[in-house]
Amino acid sequence: FVGIYFAYKINRAEQVPAITEKRSDFKGYDWKLILRSLFPTLLFAVGAGFIIPFIGLFFVNVYHMTTSVFSFLCFLTAILVTVVSMYVPKVKESFGYDRAVPMSQIFAIVALLGMATTQYYSHLSVAVYVAAFFYLLRQPLMSMAVPMILEVTMKYVG
Repeated sequence: FVGIYFAYKINRAEQVPAITEKRSDFKGYDWKLILRSLFPTLLFAVGAGFIIPFIGLFFVNVYHMTTSVFSFLCFLTAILVTVVSMYVPKVKESFGYDRAVPMSQIFAIVALLGMATTQYYSHLSVAVYVAAFFYLLRQPLMSMAVPMILEVTMKYVG
């Protein structure tokens, strides 16, 4: 609710051009551009829908982690996502969209694969820490790309 205060403090008038024609027939839109810009978001949604629900089961079944410990791990991940999201504009300035988005996603996928491969040496005591490290690394990296993709989508589609 603190964000409401800051939202009202914004003193920027947005100029939205008036729509002079009725577009109920959907013919006036550039559908190729819209679908091309929505494709990465669709991939994120499908991939997250398949993977995220099973990560908790991975830690419970492979490492016999209790739900309270996994909840604490999720809490740490949420904090990391918040911190990393503050650096998204800096990353975008440094690398640009064309490198920042794919690289953050590639590193997130590598972290996911690294987490999954810990099952092969789960009998070692260090494996759970390696898996937790990769889990803590994956979520902020994958979440970093989302604001950049949305910004590009809004810039091109309008």
